Amino acid sequence: MSKIFSMLHSFFVILVVVQLSTTILSSCKKVVKNDFLIDKSLSTKVGDITANIKVDTLNFKECYGGQNISQYYAFNDKPYKNGKSHLKEYFVENLNQENFKSFNGLIRIRFIVNCKGETGRYRIHAMNWKYEKQELKIKQKSSIITCLNSYGDFKLLSNNEFPQNYYFYIILKIEEGLIQELLP
Repeated sequence: MSKIFSMLHSFFVILVVVQLSTTILSSCKKVVKNDFLIDKSLSTKVGDITANIKVDTLNFKECYGGQNISQYYAFNDKPYKNGKSHLKEYFVENLNQENFKSFNGLIRIRFIVNCKGETGRYRIHAMNWKYEKQELKIKQKSSIITCLNSYGDFKLLSNNEFPQNYYFYIILKIEEGLIQELLP
């Protein structure tokens, strides 16, 4: 009789452990599902540039509600109408380089080109030759944005015959305040 009681006891212990494990696992799945998989606030791609009213102009609008903004390299064409050298020449001629006379390093400007060829949502990061972050002054950032806004020579890149929004970036290599190179 004690052997039967011991077997029943073990069976019920195992049953309780299995039931608890199932409950715990199913509640974990719900948390993951609710907090991560259907969280609409997450970006759809790494590197999405979300609008920020503190730094972005309100008059720039992406086409098609800003859905599916591609990277420039996803297209079979280059984003420059007149070539990269034309863009560098434009920056050399139009960027107020006096604002950068004490700057030495790299400035990366990432932005969106919409389906009309307009640019906006600029994100600017600077670093020295040791790849240490450098803070740019407001007049330096403003000078870069003014130059890009007035350039107006980015190609309309299309997918299935319709012009698309796309992300693009340039890197200015500056020494002693002078633009030495424009990448990529």
